[in-house]
Amino acid sequence: MKHTEQKEIWVFVDGRNERHFTLSLNVLAKARELAASVSGTTVALLMGSTLGTARGKRGASFPASAAVKRCVSGGADYVHLFDNPLLVVARTDVYAPVIADAVESGGPMLVLFALTDFGRDLAARTARLCNAGLIADCVDLAYREGRVVASCPSWGGEILAKITYTEGYNATGFATVQAHGITPSIAPGTPGTVVTRPLADITVPRKAKLISSALDAGEHKKLEEADVVVVGGAGAGSAEGFAMVRTLASALGGEVG
Repeated sequence: MKHTEQKEIWVFVDGRNERHFTLSLNVLAKARELAASVSGTTVALLMGSTLGTARGKRGASFPASAAVKRCVSGGADYVHLFDNPLLVVARTDVYAPVIADAVESGGPMLVLFALTDFGRDLAARTARLCNAGLIADCVDLAYREGRVVASCPSWGGEILAKITYTEGYNATGFATVQAHGITPSIAPGTPGTVVTRPLADITVPRKAKLISSALDAGEHKKLEEADVVVVGGAGAGSAEGFAMVRTLASALGGEVG
């Protein structure tokens, strides 16, 4: 992997649905904060097709052009739209080589991914293809004394470790970022340029086949997204006692922990 002096921070934008798209925009806000500290720029990476659609809230579709506008309004100075119909179906084994090739030619300072199951898988695959360093599960990122420093929970969350790339490492760094605690950017990117990157040949591995995909029913929120969490344990005494916890959570519009 080539060394880089580019002060660009790239963010993979997950367009599978509204929830993942929003998490990606939160990471974009963190990228904008980092870019400001190094006089750099932010770049949003979108996978899809100018002729196709991305997946939106509750399965509704929205055009790639709408996703591009939201990226710019969310702080992307540039938006790179990788254009091929085969990219509309989200697969980490397909996306990773595409991003890796772009990193090899573009040499950004950092590539960030929202901390989701898909983001973890994609970041690891892409970093390996680039033979690059990956800092996983960050809750914060900062630029200090000429290097990127990540704050990452360790030992079951009992301590907060400070992690950086090795001394003298000046190639592209990768990181997965916990997006829930980040405030979205209200300042649009400048100049907000869209770069369409047509891809003539996309390799889809034959040994893995997507059978189906569907959104969660959405009746319950993930604990990290809930405004109210009602926690119960052995003190409830029995299954009947724990049912009171569920009843309270339902009354408060919360989730059970």
